[in-house]
Amino acid sequence: MDISLIYVPYDLDEFRAGMGLAPQALKEAGLLERLQSEKIWVKAELETPSDLGGGARLERLGRLEAALADLVVHAQAIHTLPVILGGDCLSAIGVCAGLRRYLGEEEFGIAWFDAHGDFNTPETTLSGYLGGMPLASVCGHGLDRLRWDAGLEKPVDESRVMLLGVHDLDDPEIDLLESSAITCLFPADISTGKVEAATQACFGNVAQVYLHVDIDCIDPHYAPGVSFKSSNGISPQQLTDAASSISNHTSLAALTLAAINPALDQEDKTIQTGIDLLVKVLSLS
Repeated sequence: MDISLIYVPYDLDEFRAGMGLAPQALKEAGLLERLQSEKIWVKAELETPSDLGGGARLERLGRLEAALADLVVHAQAIHTLPVILGGDCLSAIGVCAGLRRYLGEEEFGIAWFDAHGDFNTPETTLSGYLGGMPLASVCGHGLDRLRWDAGLEKPVDESRVMLLGVHDLDDPEIDLLESSAITCLFPADISTGKVEAATQACFGNVAQVYLHVDIDCIDPHYAPGVSFKSSNGISPQQLTDAASSISNHTSLAALTLAAINPALDQEDKTIQTGIDLLVKVLSLS
């Protein structure tokens, strides 16, 4: 398999801070060598700009996501799979913008692994945290200007979105999810046949799926190095099994690994879990 690694070393608009330290930490821990050993060939290493210019935070983030969209298009154009290493989950806006531009009228689905829904809007959020809003935004709920600046004028169809491993939701977020067409699978659902049935329902009519992995969906026993820790998550094997069910029905359009915070890790445990997940998921394709 040929891939392009796209580094997004940002925690919101802060360069190489917090979650933005993850791309370099993954490289230093031997990610490239591990990929090569599994015959996963890195054809290009790409990185978003280190200077986002001036202005308000949302303006800076708009430039970041637009630049990421360009890199996703480039990776697809050179016939490689875009593999995005974050950073926080806002990178999904840029990834979806790039996929929409490259794929044109061809629809794609989203399989979103996350302990949290990331389905808040500026109107529903209890915390005000922008990183809790990207899935809602790509589906057309909130942060419209950021989505437009990234180039994602047409939102992703909610009926083609699956949220997996979610178990830490705000009440307003629950209300918005329940009013949507998104399929939610909780940790208890991941070890049953529900993933297979949900995959057929969500992705039966799409050729490609964007797989987004926020590593905080993994139980802290395996991945303690996250900024928003939530207990009772799924295991790495459950995630791999669910990804396998999805890959049996469709191909990958892009893959993101997000939300590792090396500053909070314990003996590189989360970094190694992340590398293992990347290799195993990519080996499914």
